[in-house]
Order: sequence, then C-alpha cells, then structure tokens
Amino acid sequence: MHFIDGLRAVAMIAVLLCHANLYAGISHIWVHVGGHDVNLANVLQSGHLGVNLFLLLSGFCLYWPFVKGGGRAEPTLAQYAYRRCRRILPPYYVTLAIFGGLGLLQAVTHHQIFHRQLTIHYMEAWLAWHAVMAHNLSPAHVVALDAPLWSLALEFQLYVLFPIFVEAYRRWNKHGVLLLVLALSSLYRAAIPPAVLAVDPLNGFVLMYSVFGRCFEFALGMYVAYVLSRWPQGEKSPLRPVDYVLGAAVIAGGIWRGHVFTDAAWGVVFAALVLAASRASGPIGRFLSQPFLVRMGIFSYSVYLIHQPIIMGVGGKLAGHHLSNVALWAIVIGVLLPALIGIGYVYHLLFEKPFMSTKKPNVASTTASETAGAKTPAVSEAETAPALNSR
Repeated sequence: MHFIDGLRAVAMIAVLLCHANLYAGISHIWVHVGGHDVNLANVLQSGHLGVNLFLLLSGFCLYWPFVKGGGRAEPTLAQYAYRRCRRILPPYYVTLAIFGGLGLLQAVTHHQIFHRQLTIHYMEAWLAWHAVMAHNLSPAHVVALDAPLWSLALEFQLYVLFPIFVEAYRRWNKHGVLLLVLALSSLYRAAIPPAVLAVDPLNGFVLMYSVFGRCFEFALGMYVAYVLSRWPQGEKSPLRPVDYVLGAAVIAGGIWRGHVFTDAAWGVVFAALVLAASRASGPIGRFLSQPFLVRMGIFSYSVYLIHQPIIMGVGGKLAGHHLSNVALWAIVIGVLLPALIGIGYVYHLLFEKPFMSTKKPNVASTTASETAGAKTPAVSEAETAPALNSR
C-alpha cells in the first residue's frame, strides 16, 4: 500500500509550504488560473488540513492488520503498547532533548534563540509536560517552542482509545459505532462556547483539539480500513447508500456549523481520497505510488518533528531582509524546502530508522499483490508512523 506513504509525503510538503509561507511573511503570490487571479499564499494556508488526513491515516494503519485477514495473531495489549512506544518515542525524545536543551540554554544565558522569553522554571515545566505526552492539555505549553508536537500528544491519547474502538467495532454494528463517536465528539465540541475560542485562543485550542474533539477522524480511518479490506482491486465498491448519506450529512454539517463539524467534514473528504487512492490502476493511486513520494513519506515523521523551529528561525531572518514575495518564494522552494527534507532524512537515519522493525518496502514498482488485485496488501511500519500536524 505505497499510496499511504505517498499521501504522507504530499501532506508533509503542504505542511512545510504552509509554515514557510507563514513565518517568511509571504503575503501574496498571484497565479492566473482559469481566467482568475488566485493568491497562492492563501491556498498554502490550508496546509494545516494535513492533521485531519493524518489522524485518519493513523486509525487506518493501526486497524488494517485486524481486518485484512491472513491469520496473523493479534497483539496483546502489552505488545501493542510496546510497539507504539518503540515506534514513536525515541525520535520524539531526541527532539525534546534538542529543543528543550536550546530553550534551557536561552533561559540560562539570556541569548535569544526562540522568539519568546524563557525561564528555567518554564522550561522544566515544558519538558515535564512533553515527556508525559500531556502538553496538549496545557495552554501555556501546547504550541510552545515546537508547536506541531501537540498532535503527538493527541496521537498518544488516541492510541489509548484504539483498543476500545477495536472491541466496539468487533461487538457492534460498525455504522452505529461510528455514528456514536461522531455524536459524542460533536456534542463535546458544541458545548465549547464560541466566545472562549475568540477571547482565549489557547484555552480554546486545548479544548477544541483534545482527544474528545478529534477522535472521529481516527475512528473513521478505522472504518475506511474495514471497507478497503472488503474491496479487492477491480471489483465494485462495497460502500452502501448509508455510507454516502452519512458522508454527505457530515459535510453539510461542516458548512452549517463550522466549529462543530468542520474537522469531521474534512475527515470524510480525506476518507474518500484514501479510498480513491487505493485503486492501483487509477490516476490518484498511480501518482501517490511514485517512488520519490513513497520514499519521502517513509521519513516524513522525522521532518515533522524538527521542521517548525527551523522554518521559524530562517523565516524570521528572511522577513527581516524585506525581500519581495517572489524572491521569498524562490528561496523557500529552491533552498529551504530541499534543506528541510535533507535534514529530516539524516534525522530519520540516525534516530528513527533504528527503531523501525520491518524491512523498507520495495518502492521501485507496485507490489505483486497490488497489481494482481489482491485483497490484503501489507502496511509497512513506516506507514504506521504518527500523524503529521501543521497547526
């Protein structure tokens, strides 16, 4: 299933462009499309939607071994917990050591490294919250120093819910379980006063994007895995009318009550994308299975861990030179993006790859199972890496 890593790579690039656009101060890049002038800078700001896609992919990849068949034994809870921790924590803790160490250095020497005032007491708290994967619960630390790390805490909390979702899907009707998760998540988000989101953005962020507010996309990804496991290549889609009605209703809800349903609606959109990409003979599947995209997707987690502080530092320097938007864009595309991908790859080799237990997939061509229309292609360990985030 190379398209999974291809999706991860596309989202990673979107995230990098979104943050580069934000921190370099690129206000407008006009392009002529279909007789209209479009500000590409505004389009790039939508790169934050990568979090929706990757929450969905996380649920998909974790649940796939349970539904694909083949007689593979299910892991015990202890085995599951060990594998998840071994997969994500080592490079994550290296990242904490690097940026936490730089923060402590700034607090001690008062030499400006990050664009905020730091004290030793604050950095001790920052390290403690991040070490236990609970920083997404603290408004003072949720987006500090390396902002995208908040989604790793969310991922970790979703990993705790995963066995509950597995058992629920096994015991009860899957549509009913998914609707229940959607209802509970939506009621939780609806209970958050809009005034909190407007007046106190950090508290609003913590409340809105907690595990209770974002569990639907994860559960939806699990449902997509179930659907795909019953959809061999070349055969008719197993989706039923209720699936289309539910998807349309969620998207309509996103238009009607944005702060309640928007993330769920984007989850439905990305679920459709994953299903379309799963068709190896289709244009989306062929594009996302390109070897260069698959390879980038394999080490996208490492790029994600380290990219934002680097972009913020370089972007601040670029913004201070008062360059034109075109010049800034050229530097971002020609220099900054390749540099970040290269640094991320080295980081992957040093701190992530040693903890990936499975062999790297052959990305030179589509696997035999995919080309033959097999029902249960494998998911590599790279594909079970935690989601990227760009908020």
